[in-house]
Amino acid sequence: MQEWWFTWLALPGLIFLARTTDVGLSTLRILFIGQGRRSLAAATGFFEAIIWLTVVSQTFKHLDNPLAIIAYG
Repeated sequence: MQEWWFTWLALPGLIFLARTTDVGLSTLRILFIGQGRRSLAAATGFFEAIIWLTVVSQTFKHLDNPLAIIAYG
């Protein structure tokens, strides 16, 4: 069983931080596309997708934790 501090403090904080990073990378990717830097946009999209997939999987694993769901939103 996981420690209470991880479930109720660290996990929601990490989810929030990862989502903030994901949204920031998405913005950079769109800027790169607009500038015609397709290879850089593709690399940014790759890391954006990895972060998103990891965060979604952790959120679904902890659906019993409302703070994790709020942190995702």
